[in-house]
Amino acid sequence: MTELFGFLTPGLTAKERRYGLGFLAAALPLFASGCATGFLIFPRMVEVLTSFASAEDSTILQAAYYFDFVMKTVLASGVAFVLPVFLVVLNLMGILSASAIAKSWRLSVVAIVVFAALVTPAADVLSMVFVAAPMVLLFLTALAITWIHDRKGTDHARSQL
Repeated sequence: MTELFGFLTPGLTAKERRYGLGFLAAALPLFASGCATGFLIFPRMVEVLTSFASAEDSTILQAAYYFDFVMKTVLASGVAFVLPVFLVVLNLMGILSASAIAKSWRLSVVAIVVFAALVTPAADVLSMVFVAAPMVLLFLTALAITWIHDRKGTDHARSQL
C-alpha cells in the first residue's frame, strides 16, 4: 500500500494529497469495523445455517469451503462499510451532488437492505439488521457531509460575487 501511495503522490497536488490521506483515514477504520461486524455476525449465521439439518444428521464442513465463506462474508461487510466514503469523494470531486444523493435515498436504503440480505445468508432477520443498520447510518452520515460540503461551496461562490 505504501508503495502505491509513494508512486502516486508525486503526481498529485497538495490538495489532492490531503483528500487522499483523508480518504484513507476514513476508509481504513470503516473497513476494519465492517470486517469486525461481519466476523461478529458470522457465528450466528453458521448456527442458523446448520440448524436446518435434523438432530440425527451431522454437518461435515470442508475447511476450504468454510474459510472461503468466512472470508467472503467478512470482506463483503468491510467493503460495504467503505462505500459511503466513496459518495463523499465523488461529491468532493464535483461528480455527485448532495441533492442527487438525497433524491435517491429510498433506492439506496433498499439496495443496502438487499445487500445485507445477500451478505448474511442466515434465515434470521437479526443478522441482516446488524449489517444494514450501520450501513444506513453511514449512508446518512455521508449525505450530511456532502450536504455541508455543497452548502459551503454555494456560500463561497456567493461571497465571491
